Amino acid sequence: MVIQRDPAHAGGLSGEVAKYNLGSETADVPYRMKLHPSGRALVVTNALGGFKVVRIERSDAEALPALKAPAPSVAKAAEKCSFVGTIKSVSFSSDGRTMALGADDGKLHVMGWPGLEKRGVIDVTKNTTKGLRNVDFSVAHDDRLLFACDEWGSCFVYDVETLKVVGELGKPDGMGRMAIFRVVSRMEGRERVLYGVGNCNKMGYVLRWNEVEKEAEKDRTDRTDRTDRMDRTFALDKVSKANAKAPFCACALSHDGTMLAAVTPDAEQVVVSTETLRLLKYVKGAHLTFATAVGFTEDDDAIVSVSADGSAVLTELGVDGSGAVLKLLIVALLMAAIALMVHLYGREAVRQEPERVVDIVGRLTDALRRNLLSDGRNK
Repeated sequence: MVIQRDPAHAGGLSGEVAKYNLGSETADVPYRMKLHPSGRALVVTNALGGFKVVRIERSDAEALPALKAPAPSVAKAAEKCSFVGTIKSVSFSSDGRTMALGADDGKLHVMGWPGLEKRGVIDVTKNTTKGLRNVDFSVAHDDRLLFACDEWGSCFVYDVETLKVVGELGKPDGMGRMAIFRVVSRMEGRERVLYGVGNCNKMGYVLRWNEVEKEAEKDRTDRTDRTDRMDRTFALDKVSKANAKAPFCACALSHDGTMLAAVTPDAEQVVVSTETLRLLKYVKGAHLTFATAVGFTEDDDAIVSVSADGSAVLTELGVDGSGAVLKLLIVALLMAAIALMVHLYGREAVRQEPERVVDIVGRLTDALRRNLLSDGRNK
């Protein structure tokens, strides 16, 4: 879902623009919600099991949306899906043709869209005894893989077609029990990189994995089995320092992939650089109570988080005045240090060890550049 700011409300929320009654019975109480990639439908899961589909209509791009009942065939198909039980996570493939449902009983249901035809069920309890917390398609694998994070904090990787497990994400050693909450992926050049948020000792961390392809065994003769080609290892590359004093409960990747945002039950907003996993932004007490979701605006210049208190808070990621002045002072001091070094030692050093001088100046210049790029969004 793309978040666009409305200039008429200066980044705030407008009044109610659409309403739809899901039902009056206890079983109809909404539990989770997911927008279809087309922007034309919502999947709303019910607290006591199953889900409903809500149609979104717009007469044009500028018109306010209208929420309506889906086509009778879609509504009937959704009613037949009550067997899936209580759904904790909904995910769509990038093209919107496949939907994955993570249930409280540890079952991962894969369905077609919009017909909601049943394509398969993965019994995650074969690998863990816990229910599912989050399920996400891997964009970096053209949606052929699914990341399934369970309530225990483990994350297994499944092939969408064969419905078989093809890997498990490793956790850091020596930190206690790390519970992986959610995992997303992206292409960085020719590399597939995974990012996730995890919780350990009641604090939130960001993790990064790199994919390492396994060589096919020489005695394998059937090369048509996609499971062979999808058998992969994901090596833990880096773990951030504790980015929050409370566990993460939602996260999102920026559109350009350079930042990851997360929120906590203590209503903290956190933004981290995906390159360095360093903290770029921290806001304490953004809401009155626990945050439930977060996302980036279309231009990645701000994040929006929502809370159980019914509020939505937009936080700009630019540099404030004091931060900019401090940054300029740091740059000026470092440049002065470089100039002084060259003045005092330059002639002799250049004559004796020219390569070393060039290396030192280059390192200082790179440090300045990284400092400005990675910390330039801090407040």
